[in-house]
Amino acid sequence: AWANEGLDLTVGFNLSPRQLWSAHLAEKVLAKLRAADVDPSKVVVEITESTAMADPDRTQKILSELHAWGISLAIDDFGTGYSSLARLNHLPVDILKIDRSFIRDVHRDSGLASMVRAMIQLASGLGMTPLAEGIETAGELEFLQANGCPVGQGFYFAKPVPAEEIPALATREHGLLPEPART
Repeated sequence: AWANEGLDLTVGFNLSPRQLWSAHLAEKVLAKLRAADVDPSKVVVEITESTAMADPDRTQKILSELHAWGISLAIDDFGTGYSSLARLNHLPVDILKIDRSFIRDVHRDSGLASMVRAMIQLASGLGMTPLAEGIETAGELEFLQANGCPVGQGFYFAKPVPAEEIPALATREHGLLPEPART
């Protein structure tokens, strides 16, 4: 429906470990996308760092199936689990979502700043897009932009809204849609 209104948006959703490891996950997800007439390239499947590392071989197989259909993949809450960096390098992940606990006051805390810079560099070095979660202030956003983090989310941009309010929000807040013609 958003595409009919001129919005070119990507939608992400989280999978729990139980969902991730359910039988025929890729086929089920693809069937749902087809039924809703959603282009798989406009979807991001997110799993937490701890889920990814709980059974890395199985996770790699399932994520590879989803990725083969054009679905983007994200590791959520990065920095809060116990990732094996060697394993992370072998997962077909497109986005590394830096947990909000590292973002709050990053512009005022040199320790957090060092960790976030390292995470941004790690993601970029592995060919992933770093994404900062939980941005709430202009200072946090400015720090992230200055340090090469191209994507973020958080209350600084908008509070969560129902799907039907997205077009109005996109027009009003971010100029993603042309304003209606005035007569």
